[in-house]
Amino acid sequence: SVSHDDDARGECFRKYPKAEDSYRDHSNFLKNSPRYAGLFTLDPLDYSAWAYGLKKAGYATNPKYPLIIIRLIEDYHLQDYTLIAMGKQQQDDVAALPVAQEEAPATTTADTAYAAEQTSEEAAEKTVFYPSGEFKINDTRVMFGTKGTPVLLIAQQYNVPLNRLFEFNEMAQVENLLKDQLVYLQRKRKTGNNEFHIVKQGETLRDIAQAEAIRLESLLEYNQLKDYMKPAIGEKLYLRNAAPVVPRLAKRDNQ
Repeated sequence: SVSHDDDARGECFRKYPKAEDSYRDHSNFLKNSPRYAGLFTLDPLDYSAWAYGLKKAGYATNPKYPLIIIRLIEDYHLQDYTLIAMGKQQQDDVAALPVAQEEAPATTTADTAYAAEQTSEEAAEKTVFYPSGEFKINDTRVMFGTKGTPVLLIAQQYNVPLNRLFEFNEMAQVENLLKDQLVYLQRKRKTGNNEFHIVKQGETLRDIAQAEAIRLESLLEYNQLKDYMKPAIGEKLYLRNAAPVVPRLAKRDNQ
């Protein structure tokens, strides 16, 4: 153990010879501490509940800790390793983790590879163009931000408190937008403007909630889904009422 000034002076930290020793000790710390006992009554696949549970138990001081953890899990598909550990997915089914790059070659991006398989007419039909400045989707104020735009700048420009902007968009606390995306300036609706949404290539549940201006929790409730699940391409997700059947999941969530 070593002492280091962090949130308070002289806080205790531990140093390990190997990374796996750190992971094991961290797991044992959570399992053996009465403070975190309630977490182990949660669904081990419900990483959102775990993230918020850790914050509630006093694990982290950052008020945005749950959102940061959830976003990292989703961006890097870390839930796959839980599925493997539980025997619900095979090691070979885990997609390669994305690697941060300053500028990826155009011929290696997933978008380019997918577009290459489409005719120019089909590709045009799949492209969505948004107006500049503020507009509305599902009667909800929104703007379209480009990758690299400072989130604080958006908050200041549209007079929205920064913490509320993160909440409205169910996103992790980041300095700049990580991709081109819709940024909502008020809380999204509990129901969508459309009756349903057809799942497209590469869409996550959060992507769909953003595209339809509906709260992620409502989308999950209507379709009896968990936020770690990935519905199969072509499935119909209901946006206003309970789905008559549970949507079919993508292959790797069925392992």
